[in-house]
Amino acid sequence: MGVEEAMRKKRDGVMLLMAQRRSELLKKWINDHTTQAELARQVGCTRQYISWLIRNPFGYDAARGIESKFRIPEGTLEPLKF
Repeated sequence: MGVEEAMRKKRDGVMLLMAQRRSELLKKWINDHTTQAELARQVGCTRQYISWLIRNPFGYDAARGIESKFRIPEGTLEPLKF
């Protein structure tokens, strides 16, 4: 394995960890502020969709869309805050 491939695998691993952490942060936010069913009712989606989101990793762009649609303060789902 070359250096470039090793660096790519490390980067991909970090990105996956961040995506998993976003799901955890969404679950925490829901538990702290509402319920899955109530959030689904408020934003017009299914509870199953919200359940899927908290079980599956999602990226940066998806996090911004979720924050916007679910009226969560911007940056709440970002694991690294500067």
